[in-house]
Amino acid sequence: MGRSEFTAGPTFGDLIDQWLLETLEPFSLPPDLLKRLGQSVREVVSRLMTCSDFFSVDVRVHISQDVKSAGTSNRNWGYFKLEKTGFINNEESPVAHVLEYYLYFER
Repeated sequence: MGRSEFTAGPTFGDLIDQWLLETLEPFSLPPDLLKRLGQSVREVVSRLMTCSDFFSVDVRVHISQDVKSAGTSNRNWGYFKLEKTGFINNEESPVAHVLEYYLYFER
């Protein structure tokens, strides 16, 4: 669904929140879900900042098909997160960290 890369800096939290709002706006997701997702991304980036001065974070958000077709009102939401890390053969971005969020309706 959505994908973006973030680099640590003084305004990364604001950038994350803005990106989530713009990317997920068409789905009218509950504000508390967006807040939880943003907090989760910020926590990972903060953790990475303490380990390395130079890294990139690739954030991907996936929404299950039933969410896209069923509408969003009066539903409880859940998500799970996968974190992947590795190295890229690129001097500009030697360490890659990928966060994948999968959104779904709780049943």
